[in-house]
Amino acid sequence: MDNLQLELTSSVFNVHGKRGDVHLEFCLKANGEIIGHGEKNMVLSGLREFDKQKLDHLVESYTRRKQEYTSELHQGHSTPGQV
Repeated sequence: MDNLQLELTSSVFNVHGKRGDVHLEFCLKANGEIIGHGEKNMVLSGLREFDKQKLDHLVESYTRRKQEYTSELHQGHSTPGQV
């Protein structure tokens, strides 16, 4: 079979305090034609309330480290982890 694709057809995410239930439905296609379907259920735990300030800090920290890393690579330094 050529050109296999997995396509999401439905998703539901329910939050219950620190737990969550996820239900995904999908179809499998070959050359654009549906050849099967399935579903996946997952339970999430340890969920926390969304904190924009903490997330913004995390993104800024990640972006800064990424820029430092790529800057070192472009300056001709050895790849991190190499001696």
